[in-house]
Amino acid sequence: MKNLKTAIKISSALVLFIIVISSSSCKKSGVSPSTQNNPAPNATQVSFSVLSDSAPAVLAAAPFASLAGTASATAAPVIKFTSGIANITKFEFEAKKNGTKVSFETQNLANVDLFALNPTFIKTLIDTGLYSEIEVRMILSQSTTSAIPLTLMGTATSAAGSVPFEFDFNQNLEIKSESQNVVVSHTKTLKSLFLLHLNMILSTITADDLAAATLTNGTIVVSSTSNATIFNKIVANLGSVGDTKFEEVNDGGDDVGKKDGEHGSGHN
Repeated sequence: MKNLKTAIKISSALVLFIIVISSSSCKKSGVSPSTQNNPAPNATQVSFSVLSDSAPAVLAAAPFASLAGTASATAAPVIKFTSGIANITKFEFEAKKNGTKVSFETQNLANVDLFALNPTFIKTLIDTGLYSEIEVRMILSQSTTSAIPLTLMGTATSAAGSVPFEFDFNQNLEIKSESQNVVVSHTKTLKSLFLLHLNMILSTITADDLAAATLTNGTIVVSSTSNATIFNKIVANLGSVGDTKFEEVNDGGDDVGKKDGEHGSGHN
């Protein structure tokens, strides 16, 4: 009987220990109130979008033979992106505030025109204060639908003439950018514009790569299954072409975008 009582006491103590440990592991530390579903009373709005840093984005590459593969190399080819659509899984924001790590994320943002004069934004909340060591990440996710993460359209022009150019990206990818200090006030909303330096993604493409490109119905289609050499070089550059521009706008204005009814969800 004594052994039975001892076993019960040990079992009870073990259960209590597990409950305490489980409760402790579920607690979030170092997270701003704005990252939760119950933001601080002085929280303000922050909105995110993505845009090409130039319209159109142009790359003047080194001279190459020609798209037709002839021996002429009298003119440098130009690849010009004139349109693009991004389907973004989420934006992730991570920074330090008063020495404490803060992080949150948004919901998805679909069918973003990368060359729009007034880009569409997704909104969430952020606490006021000074943020440092900021990192914004744009998350792209492989899709089983026609709404793939990134599509870029344009032309490739050389001495042989102009040919349509298309880049189709349907893989998982994280594009990140870093900033130093941003002050968030309660009287204004914060606009975070994620810029894509599209003129950089072709920086490692050689003249021979373009001259050897295969045409599909008269178009240079670059994807994981078409012109794979060019595709792999673009993807290798794509993760590091992001930059973030922060701007404060008057509270309640339309400058932060028209995508009302969509809100971000916080996490640690």
